[in-house]
Amino acid sequence: DDLSFLGRSQSYFESDYQSYLVDIQQSLDNKKVLVLGGAGSIGSEVVALLSGFKPSEIIIIDKDENGLASLARRIRNSDKAITTELDFLPFDM
Repeated sequence: DDLSFLGRSQSYFESDYQSYLVDIQQSLDNKKVLVLGGAGSIGSEVVALLSGFKPSEIIIIDKDENGLASLARRIRNSDKAITTELDFLPFDM
C-alpha cells in the first residue's frame, strides 16, 4: 500500500474501483473469463484479481508453459480459498 515510490500517497484508481465494485462483481459472477498472456506480469495480476471475484471459470492462455506452471503453483499455494475453475493452456498464436 506504500505508493511513495510513485511520488504520491494514494491510488488514483481506488475511489473508482470502490464505486464500481458491485458492478464488477455482478459482471463477473458465474461467468467464464479468458485471459490471454496470463503468465506475464500484468496477466498474472489480472488472474489473481479475477480469482478474488466469483467467475465460474478462468481460462488462462500463454505461450510460456513454465510461467503457467509457476502461476498455477502461486494461486494454489495462496492463502485465499479459490472456488473458481482454473484452466491453464500453453498456446502460441
